[in-house]
Amino acid sequence: MINYRFYYFGPHVFHVKLDKEFCNKMLSFKGTNCKTSLAGHFEEEYYIIDEGRKYFMKHLNDKTVIEAYKQSFQHFYNEAPPDNLNLINMWINYMKAGDFNPSHIHSDDLSFVFFVKTDEQILEENKQHKGTDGAVGPGSLSFHWGEPIVGFIDTKSFVPEEGDLIIFPAKLRHMVYPFKSNAERITIAGNFRLEKYDTI
Repeated sequence: MINYRFYYFGPHVFHVKLDKEFCNKMLSFKGTNCKTSLAGHFEEEYYIIDEGRKYFMKHLNDKTVIEAYKQSFQHFYNEAPPDNLNLINMWINYMKAGDFNPSHIHSDDLSFVFFVKTDEQILEENKQHKGTDGAVGPGSLSFHWGEPIVGFIDTKSFVPEEGDLIIFPAKLRHMVYPFKSNAERITIAGNFRLEKYDTI
């Protein structure tokens, strides 16, 4: 048997499920409108107030989500994980039929999307999707990295469900596809700035 190595090459995308009670609580922290500051084609986008940001981080720490992210980071990169994930900003998006988020990147080091509310109609519309683009159907979140190379994966897509939290590099290009259903899809997104330990 020949000796060989392979490498986890590409972006680290972390995915965890949070509870419904937390989803509902986060809906109460809506602040001022920030529609003109963001890439999304939505009518309603609002900053999350300070109280909401503190509650969000406390919950992620209490439920060991941040610690799990650090473990995942170390496993993926074989490097020391970030010391701190400092929450810089966060906002809430209300997505309705025909809305979409074009391909874009974020500021800072890490970003996240938290799916506070989804709808069975959107999931069903996605299941009925007949295109050739696999999981990239209505309401999907799609990440794209590198140059397209035939036979290799350069896209990762999710058909999100309520409670899904996805953390990813802020400069990883991503987009959300529109849906036609008479439904609402609510997400909270934001950015972290990292402080790192020394490399192992």
